[in-house]
Amino acid sequence: MSGVRHRLRHELLDLRSSPRIQFATAVDGIVLVASELMTNALAHGANPTSMCLRSDGHGCVLDVTDHAPARAPHVSRSALYLDGGLGLALAVELADRVGWYSTATTKHVWAQFVPAAL
Repeated sequence: MSGVRHRLRHELLDLRSSPRIQFATAVDGIVLVASELMTNALAHGANPTSMCLRSDGHGCVLDVTDHAPARAPHVSRSALYLDGGLGLALAVELADRVGWYSTATTKHVWAQFVPAAL
């Protein structure tokens, strides 16, 4: 997983170097969200899992997929996160938008990050 985080950090730094984009969320926060969503996919989904970073030059979307479309993601409401449960809550807190959808075979959990107002 550290290799994925390292590569993602470099991709985000390349995006951020564009004069048109400055993320409202720090690169480390976006990498944390990606790591948490991938961890959730590995722990609660079904293989294969994948992560894709898409950008339109103004913002980006992380799309994490797994093959357990019937298992809906949910934010833990527990005050004590003894069994985990922080991943989606962190994504909701750090991303501008978070959502999910399923196809017949795949579940997609995504987090959108928009540029900071200049």
